[in-house]
Amino acid sequence: MAKVVYNNCVGQFGLSQQALEKMVELGSKYVKENPNYGTSYGEPDEISPKKWWEAKYIFDWDCPRHDEILVKVVSELGYFANGPKSSLELADVVSKYIIMSTNGMEQVIQPQDIQWQVASNRL
Repeated sequence: MAKVVYNNCVGQFGLSQQALEKMVELGSKYVKENPNYGTSYGEPDEISPKKWWEAKYIFDWDCPRHDEILVKVVSELGYFANGPKSSLELADVVSKYIIMSTNGMEQVIQPQDIQWQVASNRL
């Protein structure tokens, strides 16, 4: 059985800077240093040494939600792995899965969860 990370609240999937730093420390290839981090907008001064919206690390959205490092970080950090609009949780999966999102709240669906319907009308 494997673990999968998903967002369990309305908002969006996201990781805290602490989680991203931990992923870098563990050797994740899905977290990269932001090339714009530390650059000023306008004249540099003591008040605005960097763009306030620029984070130190960037998460690669191609990262599979079952990535071992991602799962490890969310498991170890718990609440502190959450980004600003997320509540990350782990789900157990047998093999195949898909993550469905409604307003940012995600649900992990596996083949055994699907209740298939048979089309029977013959018009």
